[in-house]
Amino acid sequence: MAAGVGTVDVLATVDARVGDTGIAEVARRRGWPVVSYPAALLAVVAVPNPSTVAGAATGTQSVAEAAALLAAGPGSVLVVPKTATVRVTVAVADDRCARGTVYGQVFS
Repeated sequence: MAAGVGTVDVLATVDARVGDTGIAEVARRRGWPVVSYPAALLAVVAVPNPSTVAGAATGTQSVAEAAALLAAGPGSVLVVPKTATVRVTVAVADDRCARGTVYGQVFS
């Protein structure tokens, strides 16, 4: 799928999960590249919905929202906050959106 408004450009996750079969399969079927980030980097991204459950499992209180924001780049905004199902948690960030609250400033 070509990059553009309303399209998904990349699937982002935490390094520890980049090899998961489900992630690889979704990315392959959709034609999305996969990018991953270390838990320590995800942990410093300000997000609206941190999770102690995610923190215990991955070492960061946000994977979906933080990875989406990092992948979308500086000034990006969450257009779909963390949404969880039984099998997957997702979030969508957009670098072309000027509205909404900006989350994702990386603190050193």
